[in-house]
Amino acid sequence: MRTAYVIGVLDGFSYAPVFGAPDTKIEKLRRCVGTMHADARQVGTVVDQYLDAHPESWSEQMQPIVLSAMRQVCATHSTAID
Repeated sequence: MRTAYVIGVLDGFSYAPVFGAPDTKIEKLRRCVGTMHADARQVGTVVDQYLDAHPESWSEQMQPIVLSAMRQVCATHSTAID
């Protein structure tokens, strides 16, 4: 269930430019996920591992958690989104 939610958050990010988010950052996120060849379960695992390593973030909303997890994993795959 959480994996489906994480995918929903990532899908929501693709609509962020409508609300003023820079297209370039969203494109970098898409490129990162594509470069990783990650499926839904793997992306969910990325977020789970981030939560395991950062228990201080457990009280945060999921959107910033997913973004932080993706920032971290994308940086390790040489496809930084920032």
